[in-house]
Amino acid sequence: MGRVFDSIIAFLQEDGWHYEEIAGEFAVRFVFSGKNARYECFGKANEEHEIFVFYSIVPVRVPEEQRMPIAELLSRINYGLNIGNFELDMNDGELRYKTSIDVEGGELSAKMAETLITVNISTADRYFPALMDVIFAGVSPIEAVGKIERPDPSSRN
Repeated sequence: MGRVFDSIIAFLQEDGWHYEEIAGEFAVRFVFSGKNARYECFGKANEEHEIFVFYSIVPVRVPEEQRMPIAELLSRINYGLNIGNFELDMNDGELRYKTSIDVEGGELSAKMAETLITVNISTADRYFPALMDVIFAGVSPIEAVGKIERPDPSSRN
C-alpha cells in the first residue's frame, strides 16, 4: 500500500470504524450517521505528494435556485473555520465538507488522522440545520449561520 494510506487504515481499524477500501485506489468510504443527517464519507491518499483528503457528502442536492444563497452561507461559515471547508458544486448542487493534510517529510499519526476525520464529520453535522434552513425554509444565510454560531441561550439542546 502506501505510507499515508496505511496510517489512515491503522487509525480506522484501531478505532473500530466500519469502512470499505476502494479497489485500485488508496481510498476508503463509509457511511456515518450524525445527530442531524447521514453522510457518505470518502477519503483518498495521494501517496506521491503525501496528502490525505477526506470528504463528508451532505445528503441533499442544492436546487439550482438555492445555489447562490447556499454559496453565501458557505462563505460565511468557511470564513470562521480553523480546519476544513465546505464546497458546493455549482453545476449539480453537490455539497460536501473537506478536510485535508499534507504530511510530506513527516508522519501521519493516529491522532492527526482522528482529528482530520472527526472534525470533518462533526462540522458537517453541526452546520446541516443551517443548510436545510436556507434550502427549504427560506431563512437568510446570515440568520441561518447565526442560529448555529450564536444559539438562543434560552433554548436547551
